[in-house]
Amino acid sequence: MSISLYYFFQIKTYKTINFILEIDEKHKTFAKINSDIYYSLNKDSFAQFQFQDRSIRLELIKITNTKQNEFIIEFTKSLLLKPKTQIPAVLFLKDNGNFFDLFIK
Repeated sequence: MSISLYYFFQIKTYKTINFILEIDEKHKTFAKINSDIYYSLNKDSFAQFQFQDRSIRLELIKITNTKQNEFIIEFTKSLLLKPKTQIPAVLFLKDNGNFFDLFIK
């Protein structure tokens, strides 16, 4: 029982944002974000989406500032996705701690 309780409190919680993941004709996977989201990103941020019956995780590789208050974030490529498509996804921004921290903050 104590071992399962230990693992229960090791569950990590993340701040998340829903967004549209875009794939261009060269299989470049990217999304457009604003500065509020940009300042919440860290090196461990990643995107996750459902494709058929699988959950696919893409790592953040590059951030480009296109104009004031607009950024393009690029993710690792996935050859499972067709070019020129858009997919709803979830952006995991930062680790908020473990499950226990939700109750004490």
